[in-house]
Amino acid sequence: MRSGDDTSVSTGPDGASAPLDMNADLGLFYQLLQMVDGDWSDSIQGICDHIRERFGALIVVLSVLDKTFNEFIYTAFTVSAETEQRLSRDGSRFTPESVLADIKRIYAENNAILDYGIYHGDILQSFASIYFRHDRERTVRMLTEMRMRTLFVIPLLETNRNYRCTFHVITDHDYESGEKEFISQYSAQLNVALEIVFLVRELYTKATHDCLTKLFNRKQGHLMLERDLERIPRNRQPLALAMMDIDHFKRINDTHGHPVGDEVLQATAALLSEGLRKCDVVARYGGEEFMLILPDTDLPHAAEVIRRLREKIERASVATAAGPVSLTASFGIAVTTHDRPLDASALIAEADRKLYLAKQNGRNRVEC
Repeated sequence: MRSGDDTSVSTGPDGASAPLDMNADLGLFYQLLQMVDGDWSDSIQGICDHIRERFGALIVVLSVLDKTFNEFIYTAFTVSAETEQRLSRDGSRFTPESVLADIKRIYAENNAILDYGIYHGDILQSFASIYFRHDRERTVRMLTEMRMRTLFVIPLLETNRNYRCTFHVITDHDYESGEKEFISQYSAQLNVALEIVFLVRELYTKATHDCLTKLFNRKQGHLMLERDLERIPRNRQPLALAMMDIDHFKRINDTHGHPVGDEVLQATAALLSEGLRKCDVVARYGGEEFMLILPDTDLPHAAEVIRRLREKIERASVATAAGPVSLTASFGIAVTTHDRPLDASALIAEADRKLYLAKQNGRNRVEC
């Protein structure tokens, strides 16, 4: 990071000239030079706060999209007190979880929300309509009450191949020259802060996920199971665990080669993930074996869910480099309850015994 004596001028929201003393700004965020010892999230939050103040903005949101997983991994935001009060009266909440969910929802319907642009009028209203769940009357009313006039979308670090970072600045005034340049002056600080976000994310992913299927790995699966088991004495709800094995997987490798076997594993991981709830956990346990954790699920419901998964896999035709490959899978299910507590090792062992029984009894079946 480099400091100097240059002072630039930008037009402020009220039309007056506002000096941008970058020495003062760099001093304010000097902590970014000491990221290793500090809290990077506080630094990014500070930048968002400062940009909102200098823009006179209603809302500023910074989002980070992991391109590999097409998943938002981080948001920082700041809201003017008046805007937050108006939205709160309308039932909207501003928490890290709610803002992240809103960004995901808007992106799912219109991914142009991450493209550079200055949006107002009908286009701004279309984005707001998604936020307000397509309630036209509510959308128009809230835009009017908040005096929301311009959405300023500014991509950052555009050459980064793995992550997409975007600033969203919502104001009650039209775009004014110098505002994009003003934000770009923070690029050096943001580079440092965001690179730490990326590093943490990559280290977490490497430590907890299987690199081939992108599912949780065996160790993380154990940790997630132990976490969910700890909840049982409090919520007194059962937990089901299923162990699954792709039938005759060695034959697929021997016939078509290991690259095709990898494609089958990836397709199976996708089928399992699509067929479960968000609160359920799928982990690659090893080789062609997978572990499925179903919190708050008793044996009859677990059996029904797993039977549907088995049928889904049987119906699937996996497209591979060697052509379509059909497959089946065997499952074993075990359940623990408040009255019949089992630790993680015992629960896995019981589900494994049921899986072995399913294979003994002809494969492509579920044993409870």
